[in-house]
Amino acid sequence: MIHDTELWDRGVALLTKEFSLLAVERRDELSMLLTEVGRLKEELLSLSDAADGSSLCAACGGACCRVGRYHPTALDLLACRSTEETPVTPDFASGACPFLGAAGCRIAPSRRPFACVSFICEPIEERLSGVEVARLHQVEEELRLLREQAAARFGRLLTKSFLLEMERIDRDGVLFLALTTDGG
Repeated sequence: MIHDTELWDRGVALLTKEFSLLAVERRDELSMLLTEVGRLKEELLSLSDAADGSSLCAACGGACCRVGRYHPTALDLLACRSTEETPVTPDFASGACPFLGAAGCRIAPSRRPFACVSFICEPIEERLSGVEVARLHQVEEELRLLREQAAARFGRLLTKSFLLEMERIDRDGVLFLALTTDGG
């Protein structure tokens, strides 16, 4: 797990550097997009909480979280960097999701990976009204489209697994962010 920790730390440093190299206008554009992504993530979690999702998750022990090491993306980490927050430090030695703590997920709702906030298990969904389920699907689609927009405008690697892409970046020397003004 030392490899994952080193890879994570190098990746966060690289992403921070790349973000700082963006032209101010592009950095502001990306920051605004990340703010909207965070708002939509919070709304998804709010819908889940309306069905007492937190209690259901605690009761099952977060079974859906067990493979969380590969869920964070560069886009998720940039949400922290754009507001000068420090991303949650993963605990890769735990064997479970490296972001789970005794009280559940240690990542702020607006910063959680898309895979984490968009997955609503059947027990939660069954407790939601038809209107809430429809809104849940609408918000998820809005979030998906914003992520695609970010990838098209700022770099296709932004919505891919951060750890997996760091391995490729180490090997191939590519960047997370498209530093040019054309988004390519």
